[in-house]
Amino acid sequence: MEIMTFPTTWQKATEELSRYYKSYKPIKMVACGAKGTGKSSFVKFCISNHFSQSQTKKLKNPICLIDCDLG
Repeated sequence: MEIMTFPTTWQKATEELSRYYKSYKPIKMVACGAKGTGKSSFVKFCISNHFSQSQTKKLKNPICLIDCDLG
């Protein structure tokens, strides 16, 4: 089994998003950058982190993800 490692900046970003999310304010996030830089992986990491917290902390706000390539 391959173990994935993520940058510490990703964890810090999800912690910040979690604090904001707990205030029940809608979050709008845009991940942009060059091809192959991990944009989709970062967004999936954030959503996965959110769902793991939602189950343990009973968060209720929904998530909508739009993933598109404008190029």
